[in-house]
Amino acid sequence: MPRMPDIVYRLEGRLSPFDLYPLRRLAAKWAGEYTPARIAIDWPERPNRVDFLNRLVADGNLRSYLEIGCFQDECFSRIEAPRKVGVDPARGGTIRATSRHFFATNADRFDLVFIDGLHLREQVLEDVRHALATLTPRGVVVLHDCLPVTCVAQYRRQSQKTWNGDVWKALVEIRTWPHVDAATCLLDHGLGILVPRENTHRLDLDPAGVAAMPYERLVAVYPRLLRTVSVDEGVRFARGAGAR
Repeated sequence: MPRMPDIVYRLEGRLSPFDLYPLRRLAAKWAGEYTPARIAIDWPERPNRVDFLNRLVADGNLRSYLEIGCFQDECFSRIEAPRKVGVDPARGGTIRATSRHFFATNADRFDLVFIDGLHLREQVLEDVRHALATLTPRGVVVLHDCLPVTCVAQYRRQSQKTWNGDVWKALVEIRTWPHVDAATCLLDHGLGILVPRENTHRLDLDPAGVAAMPYERLVAVYPRLLRTVSVDEGVRFARGAGAR
């Protein structure tokens, strides 16, 4: 008899995403990936990522903005920077391309880069490395979806409407880098703030083990793993004032 994950794999591409979601959840539970453990946070509608990004733009007088993963321009169209570039392979933004292709041919520099593309650890790490290389001297990178409050939200295959993927693992790994200072603002599914400077609160763990880190570990110690900060603390952190 075929295993549950094999059955779901064979149905990929034949069913709509919404029809696949419950089957993917069943497959993940069958594989032992599910846990009822959760983080007790209910995200309010405001402030959200648009509010935070626009505050960075206004407070820092940031002039140029790059967004990776625009979808339907829910965020991109509302950012108030004078010069904006949006990259998405399917819809939204100003450039129709994958992030890999864009960065391979881009020669511009940006004050603010917002990454909300494919929500998989390895792709986020690739986008972050490229984004850091495109920053101006005062530039900041912000990541969306760094704090999933349920196990299902952080599955690598989208299994419900709200999907954060394992972006949180990319942020944890970045927290071990010596020359990137990183924190996570507690709003809108967790906003990772990355500044290219000495890591003032470097996470002491082996980055090679992050990919296999269980969700229960995040639930138990997420403030330490992600270095969580409030909105005001996040703005000060991005401007160079550090965080607790």
